[in-house]
Amino acid sequence: MSTPERLRQRLTDLREAFDRSFVEPVREEPSEVVDLLVIEIDDDSYAIRLDAIAGLAADRALAALPGATATLLGVATFRSAVVPVYDLGRLLGRSRSEIPRWMVIAAGQPSLALAFDRVAGHLRRPRSGLAASTGEDSSPVAGGRAFTSDHVDTPTGARAVIDVAAVRAAIVAECHPGGRGGGDEHDA
Repeated sequence: MSTPERLRQRLTDLREAFDRSFVEPVREEPSEVVDLLVIEIDDDSYAIRLDAIAGLAADRALAALPGATATLLGVATFRSAVVPVYDLGRLLGRSRSEIPRWMVIAAGQPSLALAFDRVAGHLRRPRSGLAASTGEDSSPVAGGRAFTSDHVDTPTGARAVIDVAAVRAAIVAECHPGGRGGGDEHDA
């Protein structure tokens, strides 16, 4: 095939692809979908938005801290940073005896990790597939706060979506009573 023939064939292919694009279904834009990590705590499944986490780790060594609360398992290192690790099951009001195997490193500041039992998979859903939870779906925790704000339907049932920002806010509030964020503020 000569160069002009190849060029004609290429133009024909491009024209056909352009015409087909009007017939094919519209592809979802990345901003229209939500990626979720499905996790398990005891026998219950939850989901965490992937944009709320900075990493996932398993079987990290924990250094216990004297006088730590029941929810603080200790500290672990992630990418050369020492990060406090909290038991997500206990934060959700469960009594537990075993240390969870898996941890997600929460995106944002202050740095922290949330520990849970198992990774169950990955979901990609349209943003419209997330529904606001009613009061019955939310998991009440310390002070009446809820750590789940949405739920997502899956083939095996609805999953509550953990609100990582709400978890962080509750932990910060517990660590710094009175609303002080522990920054460079000093008493006068």
